[in-house]
Amino acid sequence: MATIEGVTIGVEGEKVACVSRGDIPSTAQNVIDAHGNYILPGIVDCHTHFGAFLPYEDDVVSETKAAAVGG
Repeated sequence: MATIEGVTIGVEGEKVACVSRGDIPSTAQNVIDAHGNYILPGIVDCHTHFGAFLPYEDDVVSETKAAAVGG
């Protein structure tokens, strides 16, 4: 079963630069509080159906892996 964790995501330009369980660096220029939301870097398709046939958390893991393999 998938595990959903709270993390800090660092972005430089338009790319994810780091994923950390730590605090937000004091050098951050902008901070977005996305608490309670799912952040799915790499998903380009704006039309998805996560959770339609499997529990949401499981579907996110399997579909993200499939997307990574497909490029």
